[in-house]
Amino acid sequence: SYPTPMEYRKAFGKGNIMNAFMKILRNKKPDYEWFWDEYLKMHRKHVRLYAGAVEALSWVKRNNFHLGMISDIDTDYLFDQLNALEIMNLFDSITTSEEAGFRKPDKRIFNTALEKAECTGNESIYIGDKIDRDVAGGKNVGMKAILFSNDHVNTSCDCPDFITDRLDKIPDIIKRMMR
Repeated sequence: SYPTPMEYRKAFGKGNIMNAFMKILRNKKPDYEWFWDEYLKMHRKHVRLYAGAVEALSWVKRNNFHLGMISDIDTDYLFDQLNALEIMNLFDSITTSEEAGFRKPDKRIFNTALEKAECTGNESIYIGDKIDRDVAGGKNVGMKAILFSNDHVNTSCDCPDFITDRLDKIPDIIKRMMR
């Protein structure tokens, strides 16, 4: 983790990637911009959602919950992908590590997202696919956690409240968690 968001951006932001790219190749900004555009086009063409994702997200929205996202992906890449998948409009807030300056499971990125949602950890449920980053990070700020995983995982620490391998089960799990 980095002491300030600005230090994080210097280390991992798009500008740093561009500088590294330009040092290795022809050192021309148009080359980098071409590469970045091609990279995004390729990802747009091949990115797919898990089965049940749109239905689960839509259920959350229909039931008037704040739907937020915390991601370690660069902001411009993430927004491009969410727009390509036509799900950007489902989210009330999005917090990226590039914006916050910290990566999951650092409490500070989760707290930034909670501030945007105007709620506390114990009022929130975090759904993620990584036990060490998503579940641990959510639990560290008091969130309940659902692990989405097709793998059998060792949950001896940072235990999720629920584990599912199907996103279409999320609405029922959330209902049970709210009882």
